[in-house]
Formats: sequence, C-alpha cells, structure tokens
Amino acid sequence: TMRTMSTYLTFLLVPSILAHALFLRPPSVLKPYAALNLATADRLGIPYKGIAHDAGKAASLPGFALTLDADFGALDKQTFTKLKSEYCAWSETKSRVTWKKGRRYTLLDFLPPLLQAVSGLHFQSSRTKQKGLPSFLGDNTRKYTEQEVLLTSNCWGFAWEVLFQADNADTSALTISTADPTSAWRQFTGPGFDLVQSSRTQPKLLTDASLRNRKIKGGDVLLIWHTNPSTTSGSDLYLDHVATLLDDDVYYEKSGSGDRVPFRVNTWDGLTANFPPS
Repeated sequence: TMRTMSTYLTFLLVPSILAHALFLRPPSVLKPYAALNLATADRLGIPYKGIAHDAGKAASLPGFALTLDADFGALDKQTFTKLKSEYCAWSETKSRVTWKKGRRYTLLDFLPPLLQAVSGLHFQSSRTKQKGLPSFLGDNTRKYTEQEVLLTSNCWGFAWEVLFQADNADTSALTISTADPTSAWRQFTGPGFDLVQSSRTQPKLLTDASLRNRKIKGGDVLLIWHTNPSTTSGSDLYLDHVATLLDDDVYYEKSGSGDRVPFRVNTWDGLTANFPPS
C-alpha cells in the first residue's frame, strides 16, 4: 500500500534494452551534518552523528550536492538488530548486512539493498539504436527495424522501483524507468494506493512537522505536485517530485531527472528547498 502526502504533485516502464547507461560515483568529501535528526533512533535511545557526502560542483546544482547518512559507530548485536528491524520493516526485500563485533554501521546499512547500492550515485543517461522493438507510437501492426531509445531515470520511476522491491521479497534486479507526469500520477493515485493526507485539505502539513509526520511511516511516499492554469481544460496537473519516507522528515529520493543528481537520503528541508511546495 502506498500512502501519499501531497502538496499538490507519473509512470511508465521502459522495456529491457542493451544500453551504455552507467551509474557513476562522483568525487565527494565527507563532512558532518548536524541537522540530521532520526526520530526512530532517538526514540530507541541510540546515539548517532549526521554525516554528508558533498559532491560539490560534480552535482548540477548546489542543492543536489549533499547525500546524507548517519554514523552509528560500533554497535552491540541487540542494538544492531533493533535498527535493522525498524528501518527495514516496510520492505520485503531486507538489508543483507550482518552484525560483526567492532564494525561501524551507518543508516544505509539498515535500509533495503537498492537504497544502499545507489546512494550518492549519478545515473548517466544514454541514447542507443535498438532493433526489433514494437512501435512506441501505438502502431501494433508494425515493428520498426531501428529506433533511437533514451534510457534515463527520474524520481518517480525510482520510487516505483522502491515500492516494487518493498512488495517482493529478495529482489535482486533494478528496473530503470521513467514516464510523463500524467501517467505517473495515475499510477501513484490509482487502485491499491491510499491517500493518507494532503496539504490541499490540511495546509498546516507544510509548516507543522509534528502534524506532518503523525500518520505516516517508513515506506510511505510523498508526492509533490502543482497545477498549471489552462484555458482549454481548466487546470493541468504536473508531478514535480516523488520521495520515499524513511523516518520523520527524512526521505530517500532520486533527486531529479538530470544526469548529475544523486540517489540519496535527504531531509524535508533539503527536499522542499529544491521542490518548494505552495
């Protein structure tokens, strides 16, 4: 079940194709990030330090430079088990990290493997020539001998894959997908998904952190969207961003559709600085 919290906020799978798309790790500098607060760890009385990998100018914009994490240091087995249970409870595909005496652990170690694997990476889009694919233009009677195909990744395509792996145990493959905003909106708000709360009816959700986090939990999905006035159809909805909740005001996102933006842990403040709700 997907729960959405929208300020005002699509989706289509692309076929499997052979391409030269790459996940790239940009150079980064590790620095403290004191503003990271983990409500779940605080409730359990487990200390941690917020940290950030700063990619600097390797990111397309300053707002996409930081990838957050939390350093828990070395843990006893009981504490390790508590954190793993709490931060991976929402996903059927569990973290495969195991406890070892003296090893240092971070928040990423307790998240599903997909989130661990891509954290801090940039996805390099690619264009290739593909043969034998069906027409993408709706002509079911004709197959083109060769088509140009763009393989790319954006925030809602990634969030959809996170949900897929959360519903399917021990998933070991990643599907790269993207879509137009209208298609994705229909998928995320269609049958099988529950609307938990929306700032359309509760504007205080945007400013009251306690209220905003009261009904939602790890694995719930935030949809940020707006409407564009239109003389022909009244208003056109546009999906701006999608992110998955990890803890109170802490999210995991593919931070945009460009090549130089990271998959990352981010905070509510960091997320809404890049995608301001109205």
